[in-house]
Parts: sequence; C-alpha cells; structure tokens
Amino acid sequence: MAIWRSPVTKNSRPMISAVTHTGQSFCSVKKTNAALTRILSASGSINFPSGVTSPIFDAGRIHSNIQAFTAAEEQAIQAYRSTVLTALSETEDALIACRRSAERLASLEKATVAAREADALAQLRYRAGEIDFLDVLDAQRTLLGLEDNLFATRTDRTTAYIRLYQALGGGWSAGS
Repeated sequence: MAIWRSPVTKNSRPMISAVTHTGQSFCSVKKTNAALTRILSASGSINFPSGVTSPIFDAGRIHSNIQAFTAAEEQAIQAYRSTVLTALSETEDALIACRRSAERLASLEKATVAAREADALAQLRYRAGEIDFLDVLDAQRTLLGLEDNLFATRTDRTTAYIRLYQALGGGWSAGS
C-alpha cells in the first residue's frame, strides 16, 4: 500500500513513503520546496523521476519478499524445534537404556554369584557322592548361561553409554 503524505504549504517539505502492512517505511524521500517546483509540471500533474517512483510501485514485490522471508524464518524455526525435540528424544532414550542395562547388569551379577555358589556346592555334593555328575553339569550350564548373559549385558551397557554420549553431542560423526 502506498501512502502519499504531502501537506503542501509554503514552508512544508513533502514526503513520499511506501509503507507495507507492517508499517515499515521502505522509501522516504524528502524534498524542499525548490525541488517540489521541479517535480510539478506546468499542467499541475506530478512527474516523478523513475528512481523515486520505482520502489513505490514495487510494493507487491516487496510484500512478496517479506512473506517469503517470513515463511523461510518459520521453516527454520520449525526445523530447529524438530532438531531439539529429536535430540531430547534421543537423549531420553539413551538415558533409559543406560538405566535399564544397569538394572539388568545388577540382577545378572547377583544371579551369577548365586550360580557360582550353586556350582561349587554341586561339585562338593558330587565328591561326597550325594548327587550324580548330571546335576553338576546342569549347575555349570546354568552358570555359563548367566555369565554369557552378563557379558552381553555389559556390552549393551557400554553401547548405551556410547549412544548417550552421541546424543549429548559426542565428538564424532556417523561416517567416521
């Protein structure tokens, strides 16, 4: 929208302003009364040089540029929000994985200690002739299964801490 404000009095100075919907002035030209006489022709019509009128008549283009920049800004804000939410989600998932692997590791360590005691007790009972060798092998199989799960859980815990480090901005990229 172009606004022409010119109180034409003897000592006034006309101002030409192109104003957008936001109220920001893009072109403001002040002329003295002497310049006003050059602009006004003998017939009373206004003859503006092309450099002065061009920004006023490009208000649609200027408005479109403002809308494009506003849309780009909104898109950048949404991308930033999405990135932050993804980072928070990855961090939360990594923290949960660390906590769960630590809990599983603690329970497996207790079970492994109990299985070692059961294996030792089974071997003592076998030597005393109270049980057959099949029971000793069963206790050892249980112990080895728990130890296998214990090592796998330690690997999972280490992987969870690595993922947490990456989610918090760890110092390497996926390709390296």
